[in-house]
Amino acid sequence: MRSHSCCTSAPLHTHLKPFTPRLDQVGSNVTIRDAMIMGADYYESDEKVAELKAAGKLPIGIGSGSVITNAIVDKNARIGSNVTIANTAGIDEANHEDQGYYIRSGIVVVLSNATIPDGTTI
Repeated sequence: MRSHSCCTSAPLHTHLKPFTPRLDQVGSNVTIRDAMIMGADYYESDEKVAELKAAGKLPIGIGSGSVITNAIVDKNARIGSNVTIANTAGIDEANHEDQGYYIRSGIVVVLSNATIPDGTTI
């Protein structure tokens, strides 16, 4: 059975709840801290993932080397490799729906079905 969602959102100095994403949707060397990852509504087969990558597109999931901190990632998001989602500029409110995200009260929200390209820093 595959899980459709997982969560880990806790203040500093408390025990983090278990995080059990599908391993084929989360690349290697990914850091997820104080974030909620909503998962996906459907599964992309190995063949579909290979097809997407060959076309220069991203599969559903989180690419290798990415860091997600203090964020919410909605369903079916496609996050590239070496992406940093951490509100590094300390912005309180911002609307970037055309880029697949917005910021509310300093928390980055990646929209459902959004694509965040490789190397993006938010």
